[in-house]
Amino acid sequence: MIRLTILSLGALVLLLTVRRAPATKLDFTAQYDGRGAEGIDDIWRGTLHTPDAGVVEVRMERRPVTGDVHALVFVSHDSLSRSFGADVTGRQTDDSTVQLEGHIDVGRASGKAVEVTLRGTHGTITLLH
Repeated sequence: MIRLTILSLGALVLLLTVRRAPATKLDFTAQYDGRGAEGIDDIWRGTLHTPDAGVVEVRMERRPVTGDVHALVFVSHDSLSRSFGADVTGRQTDDSTVQLEGHIDVGRASGKAVEVTLRGTHGTITLLH
């Protein structure tokens, strides 16, 4: 019984001291590039800030009545293994801020949760662990 208690306490201490890896943040700058050929999506294209090399494309469909936003986010890194695509939804909180969340569905990080914030021409993509 004492052994079990000591092992349980040891496991509890281990769980409390193990820290989750910090979320990965990718900052980017994007410019509005017009509407898609279908006439629905707003297209934003830009580049990741250094030290990350890559480009970002956000295809955003806004529902003006409800304020809901659906977007596809594509990140093309300098290597295919770091590139991904995500399907995200959220809301436009004011005239220049859109907050979205969803999951990566294309790429090595498939299945990871992701948050995207776009304020004017500056954005952040956060990969949650």
